[in-house]
Amino acid sequence: MNKSLKFNKKTIFKTTTALTSLIGAVLLFNQTANAQTTSSGTMAVTTSIGAVCSVTATELAFGTYANTNVVANSTAGGGVVSTNCSSALVHTLKVTQASTAGVYQMAKTGGSATANQLITFRLYTADNAGGTNLSEGIAFATATGSGSSVAVSTIFGQIELGNTLKESGSYTKSISLSVTYGS
Repeated sequence: MNKSLKFNKKTIFKTTTALTSLIGAVLLFNQTANAQTTSSGTMAVTTSIGAVCSVTATELAFGTYANTNVVANSTAGGGVVSTNCSSALVHTLKVTQASTAGVYQMAKTGGSATANQLITFRLYTADNAGGTNLSEGIAFATATGSGSSVAVSTIFGQIELGNTLKESGSYTKSISLSVTYGS
């Protein structure tokens, strides 16, 4: 009887071991059969560059104004207008700042824009009030070019007669410019 019990335990152990191995093999086979598959593809990356131009200008300075009813011209080296275009584009530059018959006003910094805090001036395409008097919408240069900060033109200024008894201080005015390009 003891022998038959041993035989049964041995048989049970062998059977259990065989079943465990069989289950492990089934699980391993199942994992291998269900392994993930990887596919590959491509993605296109594109861009385009449109025709673009921008305009900048250096400061147009008059220096210190005498405030004695005299004409004063802008100092040399100022008012250089440059463009930056993405390709060789024909482009036209204009002053787009509104004016009264081509007359602009600088206001005293921090002032209240009363008559004694305004200085009138004009813009021109040449020194000493020469060339074209620039006002809103008047084209002052046409160019073809590309590249970074290509100097295209210079704007000059002249403070008019009649500017007297102005308060001391700094006077400024921002002048809007535009560049038109493309078809």
